[in-house]
Amino acid sequence: MKKTFLFLSFLTISLASCSKDNEPSISGPTTTTTTPTGAKLTYEANAKAIFTNNCIGCHPTFASYSGVKTNINNILDRIQRDGAGVMPRSGKMPQVNIDIIKQWQADGLLEK
Repeated sequence: MKKTFLFLSFLTISLASCSKDNEPSISGPTTTTTTPTGAKLTYEANAKAIFTNNCIGCHPTFASYSGVKTNINNILDRIQRDGAGVMPRSGKMPQVNIDIIKQWQADGLLEK
C-alpha cells in the first residue's frame, strides 16, 4: 500500500510539473543569437537556447545535443503544427525560432 501511494504521489507530481500553469510566459523570440551571413548554425551557438527555454521542462532528453539530434525530425514536425499536437503545449513558438532550428538542420546539425 505504501509503495502504491508513493508511486501515485510521484506520478502526480511528475504530471503536474508539465502542466501549462508551470510553463514560463514567452512573449517573443527566446534567442538573441546572431550568426554572420554565410556562417552555419550550430547547436551550441544557435539552437540550444531554444530547446532550453521551450522544451526541456517536459522533455529532459532535449537537454543534450545527442538527444535533440536523434529526435530532430519529430521535433520539427511537432513545432511546425498549427493544431493538435503542437509543441510546446503553450502554443506554437515564434517563427524565428522554428526557422533557426530548420536552418540548423539544413546546415548539417553541427554541434559547435
